Amino acid sequence: EFDPDDEKNGLTVPYILARIEQGAHPVLEARALYGGATQALSHYIEPLRGVERIYPQFHLHAQANARWSTVDPPLAQLPRALRDIIIPDPGMVWLVYDWDQIELRINAALSNDLSTLQAFERGEDIHTLNVCTIFGWPQPPELREPWAAEANRAWLEARKWAWGDKDDPRRVFAKRFEYRLDYGGSPKNAGSIPGSRQLGLNGENLVHASVRWLTAHPQKAQWRREIAAQVSKRGLPMLRTFLGRRRIFLAEGPKRVREALDFPMQAGVSDIANLTAVQIKQTIPWLKLVWQMHDGWWWTCPEDRGEETKPRLRELVERVWTINSREVRFPATFKEVR
Repeated sequence: EFDPDDEKNGLTVPYILARIEQGAHPVLEARALYGGATQALSHYIEPLRGVERIYPQFHLHAQANARWSTVDPPLAQLPRALRDIIIPDPGMVWLVYDWDQIELRINAALSNDLSTLQAFERGEDIHTLNVCTIFGWPQPPELREPWAAEANRAWLEARKWAWGDKDDPRRVFAKRFEYRLDYGGSPKNAGSIPGSRQLGLNGENLVHASVRWLTAHPQKAQWRREIAAQVSKRGLPMLRTFLGRRRIFLAEGPKRVREALDFPMQAGVSDIANLTAVQIKQTIPWLKLVWQMHDGWWWTCPEDRGEETKPRLRELVERVWTINSREVRFPATFKEVR
């Protein structure tokens, strides 16, 4: 089971070796790495030989949670090493935005998880907070970019956490841990999370850690129970996103509950992304959609209009939404590609 960002960041030899050190199976990791290289050749390089321009197809209704599917070619799975084969036209620039932890922010707002919402408002690192909960550590003095805060030097050294290392294995594990629970994973199965053995955590440890985490987030625990009760009724239960998108659940048993816990986040992101794209086209008509991957969107813009467009684009992308009568803003990372 890979981290949610694995597809986004691509697979490299150092990354695979680090995963093996954390307890991953070497054969399966090699298959993921070199199988991906074979797929890159067959899915991307060969079909694009001699092609000067591609026109990818966007399927808007192919996934149950309304995420887009991009085919011909499947750009959402484009390996990082191949992304430079797609470039802007002469005289154009790509303006790109990628929402930061938008699913976790939606989940916190839907469940009214005050501790997480307040941490986001203060700019604190959620995954370091989760490390402290999972391992029973005291919190560091500074929780904004804690891996690089001068005030945290003693805290980091005491825990053998390398200065400036955002990808410390314990933080990466805590990230997977929260996503696993937010997506409906059971605390009883937490022992199968990659990296747990390398960190000295067994199934019993992780069940206790899951209980500690849910205890630290009582609103999330209550929300999970309410969703499970709502979709466990007989018949074909239905849920809606905070913007009204409906889904009827056809699965049975635990699978139905997992789908129901996942749906409000995933489909909520899709609703925000779709409505934002519509508003961008309506108010900045000279922008044209190039492609999208996960929570990142690429738009092409005339080079001479780039500077006037950037603030208008940021205003639309980071505007306020109302969830559970609470105003929520979703920050994004912006970049320019020439």
